[in-house]
Amino acid sequence: MDPFSTEGELINIHTHFHQAQYQAVIDYDTTPFSAENALPARLLQLRARIAQGSDAADAVATELEHELKDTGTGTAGSELRAALALALVASGRRVSDGIALAERLVSEVDGPGSEENGAVLILLGSALVGAGRLDEALALLAKHQGNSEYYGGTREMRGVWLMIMCVYVWSS
Repeated sequence: MDPFSTEGELINIHTHFHQAQYQAVIDYDTTPFSAENALPARLLQLRARIAQGSDAADAVATELEHELKDTGTGTAGSELRAALALALVASGRRVSDGIALAERLVSEVDGPGSEENGAVLILLGSALVGAGRLDEALALLAKHQGNSEYYGGTREMRGVWLMIMCVYVWSS
């Protein structure tokens, strides 16, 4: 099933997120979602919580640190570690820890034999932009231009590009 088709499970929560209806995303009942869409829905909910400010981002960071410590990285490890990097940067309290984690994850994403992961790229690009590292965010995204699914091909990736361009314009 195409998760972004009109009958897709993620369409409503995804739309709420992109309309900045963050509380609706947080409150969205994801229990009936398929196993395939559970992680993408959770990532949207984490990002919505992060978007609600530094205190909320700090709470997400603490939650993810405990979860990753207790369960290890598991199958969702890269995505959750990327969400942790974004939360650390967005909290404003541990930006250097978030950037260090983002840099480690970027090296994994760029490593030999690594598979492209759109969720990780979006989260890391957002963390780098949040820390003011626009050139690094652009470089990360530019390395994946051969795959339109992850580079400009998804609404989220275009959103990261737009966010980077807006910051460039505003800082000029």
